[in-house]
Amino acid sequence: MTRVPSLIKTARCAAERLEYQGSTAAARALIHALQELGDDVTPSERSQLLSLAATIDLRQGRFEDGAMHARQAVECAETSDDLHAQSKALYAQGEVAYLSSAWRGQGTLDDALEVHQRCLAVRERLDDPRAVAESLSRIGVIHERREEQQQAIACFDRAMEILRVAGIVEGDSRALVHLGAAEDRAGNLEGALDYYERSIDASRVDHDARALTFDLCNVASALARLGVDLPRAERLLDEASALASSMDWKLAQIRVAQVSGDVQRAHGNRAQALECYRDAMETAREYSFERFISHIEDRIEQLEEAA
Repeated sequence: MTRVPSLIKTARCAAERLEYQGSTAAARALIHALQELGDDVTPSERSQLLSLAATIDLRQGRFEDGAMHARQAVECAETSDDLHAQSKALYAQGEVAYLSSAWRGQGTLDDALEVHQRCLAVRERLDDPRAVAESLSRIGVIHERREEQQQAIACFDRAMEILRVAGIVEGDSRALVHLGAAEDRAGNLEGALDYYERSIDASRVDHDARALTFDLCNVASALARLGVDLPRAERLLDEASALASSMDWKLAQIRVAQVSGDVQRAHGNRAQALECYRDAMETAREYSFERFISHIEDRIEQLEEAA
């Protein structure tokens, strides 16, 4: 490969797109090759490569590696005046903090909120509506976890409004998901399903394999709980499973297995449901996803009590 900064940037952008669309192995190989170029890689480019590496680490359950790469990304970004690099590094660091707290019980949501708010401030200077909406949606999720529902809804609504003004009519899939979740908690499952369906459309338009994986699961879960169109729920889960496997994304694989159990349970297939839940439990325990473990334990207990 010719060691020219413009070519390195092109290759790094290709790696980001590969990861975004679900081709994790190819993205990881390209990241490794670029990191071997040493002094030819500027601090800005190195920071963005480290941010991408941290994102992949998180998908594959390597939280310690993700934390290290995110920290290094922020350090590299701070030596440059590249706001794009700073934005990506802070977002990666915020995700490490959020997922560690929300799913593994490590660290605090306060830490995650502080980093994501710093990231939002940088993104607002970039005037990038999609990036600003992404940060607002994640901040909304953190408020949601802190049971600060008014702040959460305000963030989601603001994200959608920013995209509407920018002419991005499909909206932000993450904001749509969590607006749907608010309807879900209020007992309006059909209203929630409408938001979940729209989130799938937004993810497909944006070619966002990561968001799409969970969007497909959310719709399948809603269909199972409504007890309608279970064959479609199974087709959505087949697609989600293929995406999760292509990214080797442990959290998504657990979610797919859990919702597959819900669909089998709605079908009345107790044995198949238990098998799905136990598969989900095995992976959740392996990667210490404490929040999933408690949810799956409840499902297994309910089935065993009903036997």
